[in-house]
Amino acid sequence: MIDDSWFEETKKLIGKITELVKECDEPYREKCFEILLMEAIKQTWNPSSARDREKLKVRETPSVIIPGPSSQRFEIFLSENGLTVEEIGRVIDINSGAILTRNLGSSISDIQRKTAILIAVYHLFKDGELIIPKKELKEWCEKLGAYNVDNFARYMKTAEHDNIVIFVDDKVGWKISAPGEKYLTKVIKELSKPKVEQS
Repeated sequence: MIDDSWFEETKKLIGKITELVKECDEPYREKCFEILLMEAIKQTWNPSSARDREKLKVRETPSVIIPGPSSQRFEIFLSENGLTVEEIGRVIDINSGAILTRNLGSSISDIQRKTAILIAVYHLFKDGELIIPKKELKEWCEKLGAYNVDNFARYMKTAEHDNIVIFVDDKVGWKISAPGEKYLTKVIKELSKPKVEQS
């Protein structure tokens, strides 16, 4: 049986969600409401009482807070591409941009391209765009021991998925092409798998 306190808590959250959705652009409001409501239900529904949950000290993955338009687009992007906050959280700290995974591939080009994908995901959350600043990518490649000064730009220019260009030149770096978003989804899915599942 569902605890009455859960209904009360959910009712309050719906009010807050309704107010928050008003800040979204008109075309995104319905989808935003749906995403936020599902997340709220997931966060609050538990057969145990709040007191029991506290006693058990259950470790939960923190949800992404949606303070403005950029992170609204981030949530919508995840939903449309079948990605979850949990999957993103296994490979990158979305709040700081720190890359958490080190299983990025065996070749320098592969490591650089997957690093670029993770940077783009961070900027989608932070700025609302799938962008990869050149300086930021260079710094991360140096940290990961995968910076090849002679081929740095070429690795991005020649990257393809299903014979379609993934990265598009921008003034200060690169953007991910619309078709390249399929590659992004593939990379996140692969990198976020537990080690025992990775081939």
